[in-house]
Amino acid sequence: MRDEQPCLVARYKYKNMEDGPSVWLSEREEFNPVYFEEKMILDNVPEFRTTKIRWQKLKSGQLYPQSIQYNTKVQYGMDKVRHPQQYNLTILHADFGGPIDPKVFTFAGFGLNENQLVLLPDVKAEDCPRWRNGKLDYDHTLNKEMAKLAKEQAAFEKPRASSAYPGQGNTMLIISIATGVLAIAATIAVVIRRQRAAV
Repeated sequence: MRDEQPCLVARYKYKNMEDGPSVWLSEREEFNPVYFEEKMILDNVPEFRTTKIRWQKLKSGQLYPQSIQYNTKVQYGMDKVRHPQQYNLTILHADFGGPIDPKVFTFAGFGLNENQLVLLPDVKAEDCPRWRNGKLDYDHTLNKEMAKLAKEQAAFEKPRASSAYPGQGNTMLIISIATGVLAIAATIAVVIRRQRAAV
């Protein structure tokens, strides 16, 4: 029984594990799944996942999932600290057998965000375009953006020719020359003093 409705329960048991995933199939919902449950341990951390599905039947007889609720609970250590996450999906309107409005069923009709990456079937993710200025822009794929960044980085890191003027690259040379000049001047001064003292 699930929500006071008769259900068939199918369970799968993994090798060397106590519990595996389970699914409840509702007789009232034409044996469509209404509940999933899965217990697992990832990196010695227990995790519990559930999915609850509520079905709706149209006047025409079609059955569709009106709402899906997904929950995850993760327990860390003996203190039983849980990190719950919940996702809800609700279908507000469903129509089967009628014509699809071409103004709605387009990329523009989806209300995509500016600069959003659009994943397309049979196209590698790095070659998929972005949605820019109301259209698919294939000049701004991940591959092209990465190539542009690499080019800019290479130009930035390119060694620069040393100038004839003192700069950051020849600071040590200038200090060495200045130290040498001061040492020679000090030596000459000492020699001159001794010569004057001897006279």
